[in-house]
Amino acid sequence: NLNDSAALLEALSKCNSEQEAIHTIGRVKGPFAFVYYNVCCTCFNFSNLISKKKAAQEYLLFGKDQLGKRSLLYSLSPEHFCLSSTACPIGLDWYPIHVKGIYSLKLHNDALQFCLHPWAKICSE
Repeated sequence: NLNDSAALLEALSKCNSEQEAIHTIGRVKGPFAFVYYNVCCTCFNFSNLISKKKAAQEYLLFGKDQLGKRSLLYSLSPEHFCLSSTACPIGLDWYPIHVKGIYSLKLHNDALQFCLHPWAKICSE
């Protein structure tokens, strides 16, 4: 017997793409807020030298259900991007994540590239 979070994590671990993970989260019923970090690295070992090759599958998904019952906040500045279920008292400005859909963030370069995947599109596919 898995709890809801463990069951969702198990389902997400079987996804082969970001789009598949988005649709898996889109099938969740009830109130929720989530942050999901996916990283896929292939390690090579040549003469005791280990190097990691980052795959294009490195991304962060976050959001909350369409009614927005659960708390999910963000703080963004030129130095940081933070997500939290509560506003941490460390002098940052916190803003609520909107309930428009699932947000993705590509992590394979230095620039933050956010993308919104609207609930209307996720639920219609």
